[in-house]
Order: sequence, then C-alpha cells, then structure tokens
Amino acid sequence: MPSSRKIVVFGGTGFVGSPLVQALADQGASVTVVARRNRRTESWPSEVRLVTGDAGDRDLVMGLTEGADAVYLMTAGSATAWEDWKRTFVDSAATVADCCQKNGVRRLIYVSSIAALYLGDPGKTIDETAGVDAQSNERSFYARAKAEAEKLLLERHAKQALPVVIVRPGIVVGPGGMLNHSGLGNWASDMCCLGWGQGDDSLPFVLVQDVVAALVSALETGHAEGMAFNLAGDCQPSAREFFARLQKQSGRPYRYYPQSLVKTQMLEIGKWFVKWVARRDGLSFPSYRDLKSRSLRTALDCSRAKKILGWQPNSDPVRFYREALEIHLQPIPQGDLRLANGAATLATTS
Repeated sequence: MPSSRKIVVFGGTGFVGSPLVQALADQGASVTVVARRNRRTESWPSEVRLVTGDAGDRDLVMGLTEGADAVYLMTAGSATAWEDWKRTFVDSAATVADCCQKNGVRRLIYVSSIAALYLGDPGKTIDETAGVDAQSNERSFYARAKAEAEKLLLERHAKQALPVVIVRPGIVVGPGGMLNHSGLGNWASDMCCLGWGQGDDSLPFVLVQDVVAALVSALETGHAEGMAFNLAGDCQPSAREFFARLQKQSGRPYRYYPQSLVKTQMLEIGKWFVKWVARRDGLSFPSYRDLKSRSLRTALDCSRAKKILGWQPNSDPVRFYREALEIHLQPIPQGDLRLANGAATLATTS
C-alpha cells in the first residue's frame, strides 16, 4: 500500500473498525477516523486523525473525502422508528456515495452484514451472487436498513459507476469482542442463552482479524467494484458445540437452551401486545421471517471472497477457540475444584 494513500473510515472506533484502522496505519496510510464519540484506541499511532461527526453530515463528509483515495463506511447505531434507521444507515450511505463520486474517491468499501441476507432455509447454501433478502421489508429494521443500503449502493454502481465494494461479515468473534454474542441466541443472563432454534446447524463464525484482512484486500484488489463478499470462516461449530466447549474450558455452568421458533415467535408477539396496550411509541410487529433468518440454517458460500480477494480465513480449530472463546475467560487458578473435576458435562439441554 502506498504510504501517501489517504483513507477515511466512518465508524472506525468499533470492534472491527479499530483493528482495521490499526492495520491501515501499520501499512503507512494516512487515516482519518470519523465517529460520533471521541473514543481513540490506545494502540493507534499518533498520526491517526480522529474527527467527531456523522456520516449523514454532507458538508463534513464532502470536506473529509476531498483528496481521499478510499473510504470505508461502517455505519452502526440503533433506533426504534424505521425513519431513524433509514436516516442512520440508508441516507448516510447515499450521502457518502454522493461525496465520494463528486470528489473522485477511487473506492468505497461498505461494511454490511449477513443480516441483509435471508438465511432461514435449512439445508440450502447461498453464494455471493444471491443478493439481499428480496422480502427485506418483512425483516427487522436493522436487517432491512442494511439490505436497502446495499441495494442503493449497487444501483449507484450500475447506473453511475460508483466504485463500491460490499463486504458482509458473519458472526464476528475475537479479541475486543464479546463472549455473549447475539448470533448464538438470546442471552437471558451472562451464562444462559436461549437459542435461535435447535442449535444443531453450523454457524458462520469469523475471526475479527480475518475480517480485517478481507477489508484490506477489498481496498487493493482490482475488478472488485460492484461485488459483494460474504465472510464466514472455515471453523463453524454449531451453537451446541460452542457451548459444550465453553463449559469445558471455563468449568462453569453455561447453559444453552434450544428453542422452538414458533414458541419464540408467540412469546415475542406477547411482549409486543403488552407494549401495544401500554401505547409505546415506535412499535413494529415481530417479524417471523427475521426470526427464521436469525437461526442461520442456510449455509454461506464464501468462494468469491477466497478467489477474488485471495481471502484465507483461519481453519485451525485450536486458534479459533483460543481467540473466540478462551481469550474472554479468566484462567482457573491452581487448586480450584473445577480442575479436579476434569472435563465438564455438555452445556446444552435437550
């Protein structure tokens, strides 16, 4: 990477963004990070510039992208009403795309999510040509916003030659992340997880450093514009397998409870009804399609990322569990009774 390259990263202080900024800076790029909160990562070199702002601020975006070689858009946030989600994810994507084109930015890399896809069909596999969920309007606001942002950017590519590359990470785990990942299920407590289904299917885990490697490759690889790349690693334990390993490594009674999707949907409708009676604002009816997609029963084909980006995700289970799981656990001290018990029983409950 040329040391003089100027790169702007919107949302670069998060779990994936922070190590991405570190990797870009280590390669000699001049990096500007734009975030809503002034939260600088200690390991960043002093040359990394941090600007407090929002990707929806057209004047700010126009000024920061002037003279930029590349832009990463890693929008995050939450809201209750769809209009707020649309403004945060879709409208900001349009703003950044406009400014990138007017300023002649060489490449825009949009970090989406596998939530934009429909992954609720068991026994099926979809590759990167499948596109986002065709019924995204029936999904959660987050999934819908990611899908609509993707569609907007790819339409700009088709009609206006926007040099955009889309990357969709799976369940991202590793240093700086969290053990209680929502991709595994709905955590009722720190040690109790209610599954999105039965928990028998392989899950699209990916280590954070592998995601960073793909994002850097997306910057450098030629002929990648207009393409989307799915990122799921080669180590894909099921939720049951992950919890079995978690209980064994920690010596603590972590529990995973498989759930009927129909039963879960009925419970969600019940919660919605209580809030509706209380006249809570911004309510949306629970989406069963979104719940089915959360079960992640459709497998991801990531061959395009491996072929075009040259992506080589980790395939070593030892490294996977070390970075995804063990790094979040406190070592068991010598003399602790948990060591005397040997391997713990499975953490799953039938």
